[in-house]
This record gives sequence, C-alpha cells and structure tokens, in this order.
Amino acid sequence: MSKIGVLYICTGKYAAFWDGFYASAKENLCIDSQLIFYVFTDCEALLNLQLDDVRFIYKKSESWPMPTLMRFSTFLSQEKKYLEVDYLLFCNANLIIEQPIATAEIFFDKPYFATIHPGHVGKDPQKFPYEKNSNSLAYINNAAPYYVCGGFNGGRREDFVKMCELLSRNIDKDLENNIIAVWHDETHFNKFYSERLNLFNVLPAKYCQPQGWPAKDDPIITVLNKEFVIGVSNKGAFYSIRYYLSKLYRRIRSILIS
Repeated sequence: MSKIGVLYICTGKYAAFWDGFYASAKENLCIDSQLIFYVFTDCEALLNLQLDDVRFIYKKSESWPMPTLMRFSTFLSQEKKYLEVDYLLFCNANLIIEQPIATAEIFFDKPYFATIHPGHVGKDPQKFPYEKNSNSLAYINNAAPYYVCGGFNGGRREDFVKMCELLSRNIDKDLENNIIAVWHDETHFNKFYSERLNLFNVLPAKYCQPQGWPAKDDPIITVLNKEFVIGVSNKGAFYSIRYYLSKLYRRIRSILIS
C-alpha cells in the first residue's frame, strides 16, 4: 500500500475549513492508500489535537499574498518529515473531496500531476493569465495546452520536493527584483508545467470545481466559496475589489447569454 503525504495550509481564518476537508479526505482521497496529513497552521486548537495520521506544524499567519506565494518554501521547511511517504500532494484549504478517488487516478505513470483550471477550460492558450513581465522567472514564452490550477497538484516525493526547491528559488529571486508574479505560486507552477508537459498527468477540471459553478459533470472535488465561510477581506482591498467586480461581470454575462 502506498503512503500519500497530504500538504495542507490553514493559517488564520482558513482553519475553519479543516474539519470538512479532513473528513472528506479520510473518506474519499486515495482510498486504496494510507494518508498522512501535514497541516501548517497557527490555530491553537488544531496544534493541540492528537491524531495518528496528522502532523500539525506551527506556521505563522502572514498578510496576503505571502501565504500562497511562499507555499513551496513552507513545504520545504519540513522536507525530512516526508521521508515516511511515497507521494506528496497539495490541497487548497477550501477543498471538499466529493467522490472516491483511487490513487491510480492521479498518480499513474508520470512524476507529477496537475489539474486543469476550471476558469480556463476551452480558452485560447494565448489568453491564459500568464505573467507578462519578461523579467520574472515565471514568464512564459510558449503557452501550454492547458492552464492548470494551484489548488490540487502533486507528484512522487523526490520529484515534488525538487520542484518545490526550484520554484522557491525562482520566487526568492523575483522578490529580490521586486517582482511578484500575477497569480503568485500558481503562475510559477504553470511555468514549471509548461516546460515539462511530458512529465505531467493532467486531470480534468472536475477535480477542482468551484462551488455553484455550472458544470457538465458532477464535481469530484469541490472548491468551497471562501466568501460564505471567511469572506475575502483578509486578502486586502485590491483583491476584494477585483473579486466582487469579477463576480458582477460573471453574473451580467450569464444573464446576457441566457
């Protein structure tokens, strides 16, 4: 039986998602493997829990976008702990695993897996939201066939750690040059994916389907709407304004189309 390490960050308000995620993952994630959860949090209640399959690790809450931008560095801080597992996968805090997932569905014949971003299915690759600053190490010259999301991905332990090392270095170098990629860790992850297409298993968007979005298939993994649970103000004024304008745009567009 394979051992899967589940990487999970829930600092600050995001600790509210843990119970739902944990219950759904225990029931449905990699059902034929043993799961070990690595939970990075500053929630005292969680840090005081004693669960055999969970390693709670203190992680100080930071202002946006540092928690997501520095994600790979966070993972590397506990690299030695991962020697007990065969694979590593990352799950966004607000995921719910809706349907049973066999290990072979995501880890089958390649070192990594990624998930198609549901917001960019069927879109022109030339219009994917890549980093436009050519001075950034996340800049992409040639668009990949898919734009992949940052919320559900993984790989064989050794390969995933090597990826984290590279992307962490690239992010640090960008920061030294006062550059933050447009979609943070997701942008850097897309750069990595775009240059190694043959090394990735790519999952359809139903493995990371936003709550309430219309979809052809029932979601295998649902992305809960953060607004309903913790709001979006913690990400700052700019993100909040962009979020609500985007929401208004989608609403108007759906009315016009219908």
